[in-house]
Amino acid sequence: MRYLAAAALALALLAGTAGAVTLTDGNSTAIINSGGQSGMSSWVVDGQDYLFQQWFWYRLGETGGEQSIDALNLTDTLLDPAIIRTAGNNGQFGVQITYVLTGGSAGSGRSDIAETIRLTNLSSQTQTVHFFQYSDFDLGNLGANTGVFVNTNKVRQTGDTVVLQETTVGPPDPDHRELGIFPSLLNQLNDGSPTTLADTPLGAALTGDVTWAYQWDFVLAPGASAVISKDKGILPVPEPMTVLGLLASAGGIGAYIRRRQVA
Repeated sequence: MRYLAAAALALALLAGTAGAVTLTDGNSTAIINSGGQSGMSSWVVDGQDYLFQQWFWYRLGETGGEQSIDALNLTDTLLDPAIIRTAGNNGQFGVQITYVLTGGSAGSGRSDIAETIRLTNLSSQTQTVHFFQYSDFDLGNLGANTGVFVNTNKVRQTGDTVVLQETTVGPPDPDHRELGIFPSLLNQLNDGSPTTLADTPLGAALTGDVTWAYQWDFVLAPGASAVISKDKGILPVPEPMTVLGLLASAGGIGAYIRRRQVA
């Protein structure tokens, strides 16, 4: 029955509706609202919601401010109860994002979301594209959340009882990165001026109501595309050394969860 319901919802979304869609798998749900800047606004694992907002902004060229991607006439396609594809364009520039939710077993405290993002120059001219991801995860006590860029393709945020880690899987790594206390980074992206993130030093931690952002810069020829692949996971803390070893590898959280499910 759930597959029939998913198919019916997919048909509705294919008709052009952009709004809140819930992904479900194992112990987890995620809500994605492509109709506004709330974007992915919920990630519930074993009954606890750890996400306030994750969404994307872009800028074409070097002048003017960024726009959030909901300005690109997005539509949603539910491919599976745990997979959604969001896509849209304005005739000059297009974006397509595929989300895959992989929940853990009940009570495990583990969950994973993989994302593949395709940016396409639909114009007849070469375009410089600046693409931004903004993330605001609330891992329990906001005053105790600590964020750190582990390296150029990995960020980690730790709360009282869980750790969130996101890894860019393969090139391209982000060109710039920044940690900030809410709402400083969100304000930068919405202030109407061009943004270049400040490159928070690797290993420099920030504690509080922490948020973080990534920036990718591309020069795309007419008809050309760029692809960004990312994987993020939630795990309880503290973790045994075997799991910490997995966290040190690219995509470690996602790989660990998938192996757990197969076992």
